[in-house]
Amino acid sequence: MIKNWERVQTLFLKAMDLRPEERAAFLETACAGDEELRREIARLEAEIGALELDRESLQLQLDEIERKINESAVRDYNAELLQRTLRDFRSAFTALTPPEQSEALQCVLKGVTVHRQKLALEIFELEEFHPSSQNRKDWLPGLDSN
Repeated sequence: MIKNWERVQTLFLKAMDLRPEERAAFLETACAGDEELRREIARLEAEIGALELDRESLQLQLDEIERKINESAVRDYNAELLQRTLRDFRSAFTALTPPEQSEALQCVLKGVTVHRQKLALEIFELEEFHPSSQNRKDWLPGLDSN
């Protein structure tokens, strides 16, 4: 165990301020043959180097996670198509009986999360809906024409 921690700390911090190629010569002179002091500074240098590698690795992982989040978050929705589809769905949905509405919602919703002030609905991604081009029985579950 090193006896003079302040000296280790002072020399280590001075060495870290130097370029890597200058450190060895500085420490050789500053340690003046004190091998225990030199070993302790070398140990600290190795720990800092390992932590820096860990930090760089974690940063790369974080960058990759952020890239994946951004890729999945960016969606190119056509607002007009979405509004028209929802309008068409609403007109068809309101024409259904309550049991049919419940069954239709079960086909559309993946999940519902209840929060204090709101409901979060997770929906399946749907193709464009054209109620005029489909018979109601063709798209209600269990009532297909096949």
